[in-house]
Amino acid sequence: MYTTPADWGITEPMLTVLFSHQEKAIALSDNGELFYSEMPEEYIFPGSVLPISDAAPIQELPENERQEIQRLCRDILARYRFDWEVSHHEEKL
Repeated sequence: MYTTPADWGITEPMLTVLFSHQEKAIALSDNGELFYSEMPEEYIFPGSVLPISDAAPIQELPENERQEIQRLCRDILARYRFDWEVSHHEEKL
């Protein structure tokens, strides 16, 4: 059975974890803002959720690290779009 954080009594906003970067979970809010939370890599699972209270905006990171995270996000999004286009093209064949 599928459950949501609200089913567990969690009412604060949640972030979706995208990937890990240098012992940080990089997560996305519903309005497109990027956040990070420091944690060991083995506890970071893309697609999982993270309470916003456990994260900080990536703007708090040094400029070079922030730019690297933004570049990785663009790469992931481009790969996702490519995979989506290929899968939809194959459906039409």
